[in-house]
Amino acid sequence: MFLLFVPIFVTLIFYFFYANLLKKVNGETLFCDLGFIYCSLLVLYTVIPGLVLVYGLTKPGDPIAVLLDNMSVTKTDLSIHLWRHFLFLFCFSVGYLFFRGKEKFKYVEIKRSMHFSIVFLMITIVVSLLILSLLSAPVETYYDNYIRYDHLSVPVRKIVSVLIRFKGGFCVILITLLFLNYKKYKFYILISVLLICVYELLYSHGSRINIFIILLQVFFLYSYFVKVLSVKKIFGYALILLTFFSIIEIIRLLDGNVVSTKEVISEDGIKPPGELGALFITSFHLYSEREKGVLPKREWQMFFYDIISPFTFNSDTSLNPMYWYANYYFPESIVPPFTIGPIAESAIWGGEIDLFFRGLINGAYFAFIVKWFLKRRDKWWGVATYAFLFSYSVITLKYSVFFYLTPVFKDLLPTLLLVAILIKLFKCNQNEILKKEVEN
Repeated sequence: MFLLFVPIFVTLIFYFFYANLLKKVNGETLFCDLGFIYCSLLVLYTVIPGLVLVYGLTKPGDPIAVLLDNMSVTKTDLSIHLWRHFLFLFCFSVGYLFFRGKEKFKYVEIKRSMHFSIVFLMITIVVSLLILSLLSAPVETYYDNYIRYDHLSVPVRKIVSVLIRFKGGFCVILITLLFLNYKKYKFYILISVLLICVYELLYSHGSRINIFIILLQVFFLYSYFVKVLSVKKIFGYALILLTFFSIIEIIRLLDGNVVSTKEVISEDGIKPPGELGALFITSFHLYSEREKGVLPKREWQMFFYDIISPFTFNSDTSLNPMYWYANYYFPESIVPPFTIGPIAESAIWGGEIDLFFRGLINGAYFAFIVKWFLKRRDKWWGVATYAFLFSYSVITLKYSVFFYLTPVFKDLLPTLLLVAILIKLFKCNQNEILKKEVEN
């Protein structure tokens, strides 16, 4: 147990030290910093799985438990892997702090009427959701969610893919524009966020990641435009969210007829969601395979998947590390049961040396994003872009360092351009109307 608790303890101590350094830079706006939220999520995805494995809190029927049952796991191996997580955290922090600079997240007021754009976005989102629902096949289980459009012809599936991607971009732009005038639209923010989250939960039949992304966007925008929440409140909300996500996972497991209620709820209460082990377990498994020298064959082009992905269709999964992993280890699975994060990718390629440089590059990359935003925080599209990247940091942690490239090019940029054109046209129309009124 000592071998396991030492890296967990060191990780927590370093995290508080790192947070303190960032607080000296940001002051009260610490929670708006991308580097802080990313490291906070990394620590969460490290410490919680570590404690879960120490105390045997995995749920029967959960993919993580299934994978662990097929592995010979020792406490020494787990301890070494916890140190790998710490190495990535340390390298990211060094790279981020070195390139981050000292500029704070000072609020800049953006004065512009966005009523027309807000109405347009609301209508567009509702119409998109209706179309997606009408085209969907019946969904009875969580995994049916991933094949709900397979019955459609290829052209129609491409249209559906565009609508799904644009939905994410339109949602973050809508929430951002509402927050630009918080006092006027705070009721609409509450209703919009609540309805979007309920839809995502019901639409996906139990997926939680899109809800978490929306909530991260709201967290940043509220902290930036309104006020910073106290640590006590954030901790309380986090516990409520963790419990809520755990309940969703239990319902999802029972819905799939995988296990019984007694198996997923222990005498000590509800067990933590398996989602928190997604980063840890795949990387632990692949490092185990690497040490045995039995890693499956991989194409060298897969190393550059993040750069290739923005220019390929979603249906092309030949170079996707997540599908590579599923094809070799879970060939009977309908969809990949696990994601592949930066730590797992380092196991596929260069091991701990790869992990060292991957962490540094990740830190420098995120520092560039923050500096980019701070120069454009007086633009609505700059705030929307940063809110998008802020929330998708959790996906970066679960997928890869340069994962951002795909959703930015496919989800965000097209929707930003469309809304920007509409705002420009509306402004021109307003100017024409005012000019005619003056002439008359």
